[in-house]
Amino acid sequence: MDIETRAMADGDVGVDYAWQYQLQRLLEATPLATSLEEALEPLRPLLGEGELEILLAVIAGKGDEWRTLLQAPDGFALPDSYRLDLALAIHIYTLETPGVYRVVNREMFNPDRWQPGAEGGVSEALRACLPYIKMLDSALVALPEAYVFRDQVFRGVKFVYPSLQNHDPVWVRARPRAQACVHMPIRGAL
Repeated sequence: MDIETRAMADGDVGVDYAWQYQLQRLLEATPLATSLEEALEPLRPLLGEGELEILLAVIAGKGDEWRTLLQAPDGFALPDSYRLDLALAIHIYTLETPGVYRVVNREMFNPDRWQPGAEGGVSEALRACLPYIKMLDSALVALPEAYVFRDQVFRGVKFVYPSLQNHDPVWVRARPRAQACVHMPIRGAL
């Protein structure tokens, strides 16, 4: 299914090509931050009280944990050119708390993101997200092919019902302005 059909199936009217073009131009114009901390700093006013400090603590702890694993053959086996802060940028995006993904997605899909006459033609809040979005995008693009998954990914129901040893996975995908869709993975796939 192509992206337009998938977007319409999810209840959207289609791909917003004007926004796609504008975002691509904004990301090309945004310099890559020299550190993850630098990329996250503009998000401070958009995050909850003390959440940036929590993120910095996570970065420090996970950084210490992953430093020797990043290029190790028995670790992540990433190329020597893959920076630790790029791996941490992906990790930070997956955290539920503090929810960087929530802040970024809220601003990316905010109907008020367009601000004619403003710098870059977008809201100040979205401009604050751009350094982190650029780092996250760079982190994903730099991943080796072995790390690239090309299929659907669903976020939703935890898969440990009734227990970790005895569970029956059920995945639910929320569909805006449409009914939820339940997906059952093939047995033994987890």
